[in-house]
Amino acid sequence: MSDFTFSFDAAEAADPRHSGAKVARLAQLAASGHAVPKGFVVTTAAFSAFIEESPVGREIGGTIRIAESANSEQTLREAATAIAALGETVTLPDAIAAALRHGYEQLCLAERRVDLPVAVRSSATGEDAKDASFAGQYESLLGMRSVDAVAQAVVQCWLSLFNERALLYRQWAGLSFADTPMAVAVMTLVEARAAGVAFSEHPVKRTSDRVVIEGTFGFGEALVQGIVTPDHAELDKADLRILDYQIGEKTQVSILDAALGKVVERPMPDTFRTARVLDDEELQALAQTVRQLEEEAGHAVDVEWVLPVGRQPGQPIAVVQLRPITGKPANEAPSKPTWSPGHYASKYGVRKRAGRSSA
Repeated sequence: MSDFTFSFDAAEAADPRHSGAKVARLAQLAASGHAVPKGFVVTTAAFSAFIEESPVGREIGGTIRIAESANSEQTLREAATAIAALGETVTLPDAIAAALRHGYEQLCLAERRVDLPVAVRSSATGEDAKDASFAGQYESLLGMRSVDAVAQAVVQCWLSLFNERALLYRQWAGLSFADTPMAVAVMTLVEARAAGVAFSEHPVKRTSDRVVIEGTFGFGEALVQGIVTPDHAELDKADLRILDYQIGEKTQVSILDAALGKVVERPMPDTFRTARVLDDEELQALAQTVRQLEEEAGHAVDVEWVLPVGRQPGQPIAVVQLRPITGKPANEAPSKPTWSPGHYASKYGVRKRAGRSSA
C-alpha cells in the first residue's frame, strides 16, 4: 500500500533501514522458521514523514536539534519535558493513519480475529547494536485492540525516542536522533501462560557455558518492570542439564484486561506466588532455542520469550525479541547513562538471592 508499513513477511521488513534492528531480527527469524508472532512494521519512513510534515513533528524536530547542538544535559532534560507535553496534541498525517489502519486490519484478517489484541514495540535503527544498547529506554505497550488504540501506542513509541534517558544516552554515545529513526512493531499478542527472558551466557558473570532463564506467570511486563522476583534457572549449554532452579516470590502478575484494552498488573493469587513456573521440558525447549539462536547469530544473545497457553510438549515457544548481549560488566561501566548486561540482568531479577530451589 505504501512504504509506511510492511508485513513481517515482506522482504523490506528484514532491512533495519526500514524496520529498525528489533523488527529486522524478528523478520529474519520468522523467515528462517522460528516461532515469531505475526505482525507488521510502521517504518522509519513513516516516522520521518511525521517529523517533517506534521506541525507537531516539525516542532519536535526543531526542539531536539537546538538541544543537541547546545550539548548540555540540562538543555536535553528541558527538551524531553517540552516534547512530553506535546504528546497529547499529536495527530497522525492522513497517509500514515491510512497505512496503519490497513496494516492492522490485514493483521486481524490474517489471524481471523476482529479487534485483535496486539503488542506495539519500538524498533529504532540504532537500538540494540553490539556496541551500544537502548534496551529498556524506548516504549512497548501490550494489549491494544483497535485502530485508534494502536495509533496512540505508535505515537507513544515515537515520542519515547525523546525521553530524558534516551536523549542523555545518545549524547553519551555521540549520536543524534537523526542517527536513530524510530520504526514500530505491531504484532499479535501471544496469549501467555508464562513469559520471561533468557541469556545464552551469564549476563553478570559473563560465562558462556550456561543458559540462564528467568520466567513468571502471565505476560512478562511485571518481570521487565522489576516488580516481581521471577523463577531463575541455569542449564548446561552443552547437554541442557538443569543445574539450578530457584523459585521466586511472584507477588504481581501481568494480565490482559479486556475491558481496559491493555495489559495491567494485578496481585498474584497466593497459590501461584511460590509455584514453579516452568517444567523440565519447557526449560530444555527454551534453552535449546536460545542455543540455536546464539549459533545462528554468531554472538551471545538475550531473548524475550512467551510460552503460549495450550502449548504441548515439542511445540515451539514464541520469540518476541532478540538482542545481542552488549556493554561492559557493571564494575567497568562508564558513569554516563549507559547499558550493561549487569544492569539489564538486575532489571530482570538475575542476581544473587535466596530462593526456593527445585531442580
